[in-house]
Amino acid sequence: MDDGLLACRFMHKAQHRFKERVREITSRNRGHHVRTVIDELRLFVRGWLNYYKLSSTYTEVLDLSQWVRRRVRLYYWKQWKQPRTRRRHLLALGVNPNKVHMATRSRKGYWRMSQNELVRIALNNRWLEEQGVPDMRAIWMVLHYGPDARV
Repeated sequence: MDDGLLACRFMHKAQHRFKERVREITSRNRGHHVRTVIDELRLFVRGWLNYYKLSSTYTEVLDLSQWVRRRVRLYYWKQWKQPRTRRRHLLALGVNPNKVHMATRSRKGYWRMSQNELVRIALNNRWLEEQGVPDMRAIWMVLHYGPDARV
């Protein structure tokens, strides 16, 4: 059997298990406080990256990082269940008041809304990092190039 094919299959299985575990942590009906979920997610992501640091490529880590941030946006959107709560939070995060109504009253699902432009603007990557969501790209850079690596 080709070694390259074996490595791809192994990484595919590892990514699948990674996504399954992140789905468990960020399950919409889990009912935990967001801080608890982010702390658990941070521990899992750091451990996974430490374990697979040699076999994961930069592009794979970037894709997983984007996916994890989308899962966290989904979790926040689910926590802000009522339209008035969503409106209050989006306005506090600096979204245009004229456009907030379109997002808060949408009947689209949580996964789709986590990719909505207004939600992405409000819950941007910088804000998510401030909340404690792990930046997988930065962790990967430190693991591969040392603590002095430019992020």
